[in-house]
Amino acid sequence: KLYETIPAKMRTQATYNTMLSLHARNRNYEEAEKLFQTMRSSGRVDSIAVTAIMKSRADARDLEGVTEIFEWAKAQNFNIVLQMYNTLLLAFVKNGEWQGVNDVTEAMALQNIEPDAITYSYLMNGLLNSKKYGECLSVFESALDVKKAVSSVSLFTTAITAAARTKQVRSSEE
Repeated sequence: KLYETIPAKMRTQATYNTMLSLHARNRNYEEAEKLFQTMRSSGRVDSIAVTAIMKSRADARDLEGVTEIFEWAKAQNFNIVLQMYNTLLLAFVKNGEWQGVNDVTEAMALQNIEPDAITYSYLMNGLLNSKKYGECLSVFESALDVKKAVSSVSLFTTAITAAARTKQVRSSEE
């Protein structure tokens, strides 16, 4: 409601991006889509807006919508940043599409985009939730080689959980 009180000519790019991010974060998917279309038709879409609408669609488990906007951004010659790749990765993880996850990580490597703690967190939590404990621990070992990732306590916590669950699985098999 507050957004609507701001006269259109006083709305900045930051205003639009903030409102889009808030709609996405609060799971107001329809409002996020409407605002994104308004931004798109008025030429106000930037990489922050693309990432926000991708996140909204990923949260709604709209994998096709996420990939569609990612491809649109590439076709529009947007600078495809790490946050966009992370959000694309999240969509594949949430949908259990592990081949897509592999494709995204390969594309990141080809573009020389180094993963960060968020990248590894999405991967590890997805694997943990899919009961792929060994793979989760392998991803953690890879993360230890990446400076931007090792400072994340959550990665260590996820790895400890995966290790504990691996031990539980082994115990139950014996």
